[in-house]
This record gives sequence, structure tokens and C-alpha cells, in this order.
Amino acid sequence: MTALIRFFWILSLGRVQGIIQLRPHTDGSSTREYSTYVHRAILDGLGNQTGAGFMLAHYPLRLGLDVLLASANGATADEVRRGLNVSQSKYPGPIVREKIPRDTFLNMSYVGAYISSKLNPREEYLTKIQRMGAEVVRSEDFTFNHLLRKLVNIAAAPHLNFRLLPDIPRGRNQTNEVFLIAAGSFRGAFSDAGFEKENRQMIPFNVDERRRTLVETMYSPTRKRQVAQLPKLRSRMLLLPFENSRVRFMILLPDQIKGLFQLEKALEFVDLRSLLAEQFDKRHYDISLPVISMETVIYLGDKLQGIGIKKAFHSSEADLSQITGSRNPWVARFLHTTKLKLAEGGINFQQLPDVTLVRHDEGPGSAHFFASHPFFFALLDDDNIYATGRYGFIEGRWDDE
Repeated sequence: MTALIRFFWILSLGRVQGIIQLRPHTDGSSTREYSTYVHRAILDGLGNQTGAGFMLAHYPLRLGLDVLLASANGATADEVRRGLNVSQSKYPGPIVREKIPRDTFLNMSYVGAYISSKLNPREEYLTKIQRMGAEVVRSEDFTFNHLLRKLVNIAAAPHLNFRLLPDIPRGRNQTNEVFLIAAGSFRGAFSDAGFEKENRQMIPFNVDERRRTLVETMYSPTRKRQVAQLPKLRSRMLLLPFENSRVRFMILLPDQIKGLFQLEKALEFVDLRSLLAEQFDKRHYDISLPVISMETVIYLGDKLQGIGIKKAFHSSEADLSQITGSRNPWVARFLHTTKLKLAEGGINFQQLPDVTLVRHDEGPGSAHFFASHPFFFALLDDDNIYATGRYGFIEGRWDDE
């Protein structure tokens, strides 16, 4: 029996949702933290093709791998389990979404499974996927209006509306490919960050030690901040809280212009959540950050080889027989897409929040936090790491030009 399966993940609005705890990942010789380990593995797979940067949304990425595991058997399933760092006997099952009461930070996702009209999936498989939060739609039942109704609330990621629609199976497709898409986005307003749009300027940004370019930069005057020196990581950390939320936007700025690669390598062994307990500098800081508008579109197939997942992406080796009992299906593509807009109001936040302006005296000394060269960033709270990313490898001119 031939089959076409495409798992289509888009964004729908919802509160912050609990995700499965990220456990250390062991490769036999050392212990790595899962989120930063996956970040580094995908980075290595991308090589020099990262563009200005990228962002990984770890909830849909992890859930996409869970769906792959639910579809797999034999050696293919063993590889995915190792990539997820779970054993066959201890695998906890599908992620259960749990809302965090009163938290206004938005974690947006939608899961849909679009399958060929020729496919007759097992009832147990359908039940498992649906419990994960996925919608199963047969290709002959699919209409664009059906999907567009699901996209009403995804204004934070409008690029998904039309770019991916042609890839969804319609009618009577007859292939044995599996097409996976994992998409994620977030929205939150900064709490008393002090950025104002009229303070924007074009400021030089150091791409590396010899290249620089002008970037649109937002500025916040001197006030008390959550800034910490991290000498072991050779970097400084800035935390920006979100309004009525436990989630924070973390920036790790290397001490050296070319220090990002070494920082990301070191972070494989660091739980980012532990950095939230660092001692903050008592000085007051003014801040300059680049205004970022960045869409991430990554085909993950060969990039996941860094965490040991290979067989699922080869037609002659894949065993996805949990779907129908047949080994024929294989993963032709696994697409991960996210959207990040960083501006004065927050993350993917269109307007500045209504706040009462408070005077901030300079206090005991003052210092600067200017993100003027490539840096690492994350969205996290004390319990979960929602996203990790990097920014700064933009087109620049040589100093001697």
C-alpha cells in the first residue's frame, strides 16, 4: 500500500504551556543539556548556512520528534529514542499540555496530520497522535478554507499562511513519503524595559573583527537591570522580564567579537535555567539591542544526524510501521519554522504596552550593555526552555573597503 503522510504544524494562539522537562543528554563520555545540545547539533549541520541567525522552538521540535517516535518501530524507533534521550521502558508517552495560570506570555502552536486517501492508519495510531494534540485530515477531505480557519489567530507568523499551503496533500496522492513540519512562535510584552521607538538609531554592528554594518538599534536609558558577568562562559548575561509572566528573554553576549561559537560549544554542558540564579550586577545599565525581524526555515533531516537520528530519512532503512503495519513510509522532509520580531514592545508584540513611566536614577555607578556583535539568546523560565537562538551573522563590509 502506498501512502503519503504529511504532518503540518502551524501556530494557534494559547497561553504558555508546560513542556516535558528537558533532561541532560548523555553521549557515553559526558553529560550535555538537551536544549543546547540540540541547538549545537543543528548549528553544526547548518555549517555556514545560518544566515543572520536562527531560532529553535523546543516545544514543537520535541513534539515533532515524539510524533516520529510514535510512527516508528525497530532500529528506527531506537534511534529516535536515543535522540530524545529516553529508554524504551521509561518513555513517558505523549507530551501533555498544561496551561500556566495567569501567565500572559503566549506560546503558539497547532498540530495537524494530513494523510493520503490511500492510507488506512491503525486506530491505535490515530488515537496516539490525537492525544498529542494533532488533527488528522485525509487528503480528499482537505480544503484551503479548513486550514485557513485554523490560521485566523496566527498573525505573529503570517509567512506560514501561503508559503506552505501548496505542500499539503490534496486529492488522491500516492507516494510513501512522510513530510514533517514543526512550527512555533511566541508573543510577550516587556515589563518596564524602558525602550522607546523615538530612540532608534542606525548603529555599527560588528559581524566579526574585520566586518561591520549599520543596523537599526533600539535604546533604553540607564536604570537598574538584570545583568550578570559570566566569567566561566566568557560572556555577559542580560535578562528582560515579560509583563505578568515568569518567562524571560535572555541574551548572552560573548566578551569577544568572535566568541559566539565557543560560547555555544560551552553551553552544551550548561543548564540555561541555572543562570537565572546568578548574582546580578549592582550597577545601573543602559541598553542597546538590534531590532530583529527573522524567520527561521530549516530542513532538519540531515541536521538531526548530530543527535543520531538517521534511518527515518532514508527510504531503504526507515521503519515507520506503527502507522499502518507497512514499512514503506519514510520521512522525505522535516521542516522547522519559527518567527522572531524583537522590538521595543517585546517579542512579536506590535505595540508598546501601556505603562506608568517611572524615573530611574543612575544609582551606584553606571555601565553599558550594547549587543554590538553576534550573541546567543533564549526564552525560558525556572522550569522550561522554550526557545534558543543566535543572531548577528549579517552582511557587512570589510573595514578596508
